[in-house]
Amino acid sequence: MIEQQRQDELLRSQQTSASTPRNVNPNPRQVVQRPIRPPKRAKTSSGRGGVSLAGGRRRTRTEFQEDIVGLGKRTSPVWDHFTIVPEKDDNDVVISLHAVCRHCKNTDYRAEGHYGTSNCRNHLKSCEPYQEWLAKNGDLIGDFNQRKYCSLFAEAIMYHGYPLSMVEHKFTRKLHRYLNPKVKNISRSTITRWCMRKNSKLRKMLFETLKDLDSKVSLTCDIWTACTSRGYLTLTAHYIDKDWCLKSKVLNFCHFPPPSTGHAIYELVYAMIKDWGLESKVMCMTVDNATNNDSMIPLLQECLNGHSSFPCDGAHFHIRCAAHILNLIVKDGLKAIDPAVTLVRDNVKYIDSSEARMNRFRDFVSQIEKPSSLKLWLDIVTRWNSTYLMLKRALHYRPDYTFKLTDREWESVENMASILEPFYEMTNLFSGSDYPTANLYFEQKLEKYWGESSLILSIAAVFDPRHKIPYLKHHFRKVYQSEDEVYQQIERVRTGLVNLFNDYNSQEARFSSNIISEVEKYLESPLHMHGDSKFDILLYWKDQQATYPIMSKIAKDILAIPITTVASESTFSMGGRILNRWRASLLSRHVEALILTRNWLFGYEEEPDEVGLNVGNDLVPDAESHAKGDQGPSGSSSLESGTYFIFKIKVS
Repeated sequence: MIEQQRQDELLRSQQTSASTPRNVNPNPRQVVQRPIRPPKRAKTSSGRGGVSLAGGRRRTRTEFQEDIVGLGKRTSPVWDHFTIVPEKDDNDVVISLHAVCRHCKNTDYRAEGHYGTSNCRNHLKSCEPYQEWLAKNGDLIGDFNQRKYCSLFAEAIMYHGYPLSMVEHKFTRKLHRYLNPKVKNISRSTITRWCMRKNSKLRKMLFETLKDLDSKVSLTCDIWTACTSRGYLTLTAHYIDKDWCLKSKVLNFCHFPPPSTGHAIYELVYAMIKDWGLESKVMCMTVDNATNNDSMIPLLQECLNGHSSFPCDGAHFHIRCAAHILNLIVKDGLKAIDPAVTLVRDNVKYIDSSEARMNRFRDFVSQIEKPSSLKLWLDIVTRWNSTYLMLKRALHYRPDYTFKLTDREWESVENMASILEPFYEMTNLFSGSDYPTANLYFEQKLEKYWGESSLILSIAAVFDPRHKIPYLKHHFRKVYQSEDEVYQQIERVRTGLVNLFNDYNSQEARFSSNIISEVEKYLESPLHMHGDSKFDILLYWKDQQATYPIMSKIAKDILAIPITTVASESTFSMGGRILNRWRASLLSRHVEALILTRNWLFGYEEEPDEVGLNVGNDLVPDAESHAKGDQGPSGSSSLESGTYFIFKIKVS
């Protein structure tokens, strides 16, 4: 009996294998992927019998029902002028769909998906009621583009820092539908995909731009702590493009978890540089005076030097943030008159804390000899720029309002305000990101800061054709006591310029046979006398490329050096608008995409309500706030006392 069952099973298996087609996988465990092709459709002469399949077989009612149900959304604007009417049989089963014009009401067209929209479009061209409606309302069929709408909405969100959920707000949708009935509501996930798509597209374009760049790239790096207590590191590239326009692009804004050691910063920054393919194009790195940056710079410099040698063996790689140094200087100066500043601050706070006191002060101002509409200014304790503006505003009312200060204290306030004014103007000048700043920096400070940065920035000042060496001599005489020291400093700058020229000249074989050095030719030429106050130094060197081919190449790299980390601080200012206590759950990659795309599209453009104390409040960190971690977990280095001399090169 058992033997008979085995023979029956064997016979059945042989019959099954014999009837198995060749294109069927005999092994059920191995899945073979084959493209699925839909059956070809052909029109039928029957008005209600559905569609016949290839080979003449007529589609069954079940297949026709599946075809109707699976039509999907009708996205064409044509369907806004037609009503879809289903036709059913006696059993209440839909057998066909018809499109009825909403204007003339009496024209019937088939509305299944495979019929398309051509017949409906052609009907509208000859429909008189529609033409009358069109004369009153305009052509909405071809005017509105949903994809363009989504793209513009994404740009608005990135520019203004709107929340991504704004697209789902009830009255936002209501407003847009009122402006154009063609608007299709979109979700937060949809607008997020649009933002990420735009970021990916712009990232590829920027990558190709940096890849084809014929000049060096200067970098700034800084760390910031958001309200969510998460650390973020930003890397910004500064370069002069082929049209001799200064560009500043934020490359990364990524989450930086603790510990914030110099080695950890080095690893992340180098990974970013490598990801953008800039290992052989880095000119220098501008950072603040935090101790972890002091340990990061040598590691990064050694690693990058293996890809491409730095000019002058990397002597100019480390640039210290001038704005941060200025903050340290001014902070020490304000301590000398801290009691007087505290009295002014307490008086302003007392007046501003009550509407009744503000009204009384306003009445008092209206009765003085020279009425003024200027209001009192309450400073931010950790921002010396705002302290200067507070003192300046208090001095405006001094003749009539004493602020409970003695004459001696007022004298101290006046002296400090006059001292802070050039610092304030210089900080505003240094904080530019759309014009060269390296040629605007010159100071005598502690050897720790002056010795490292003075040479390359003095060379940058020489590249200003209005000043050159005579300009340095004039100010060196104010810094150094003897002519011998002045001469030594001038020779140091001249030697540094010659060494820099030789490094660049060795890389350009076609210019290696120059008999007369371009350096001497440029330095001996007359000063450029420019009467216009808006002198464009980049345009000057662009026009001098034929005369000074090597010097112009050096100028293209030197003049792109940022002397502050203000560009990074500006990025943090935008990050503070995107990441706040109401929007603290955004993913890090979405935060980075929003901030980077805004910078790539609009640069550092600010809205009117953002202009004001950005340099003093948001963009330039002072020593105290940096040490406390307000600007990031990077700490702050101490500054010993010393004699300082700072001046500003006026663009005139």
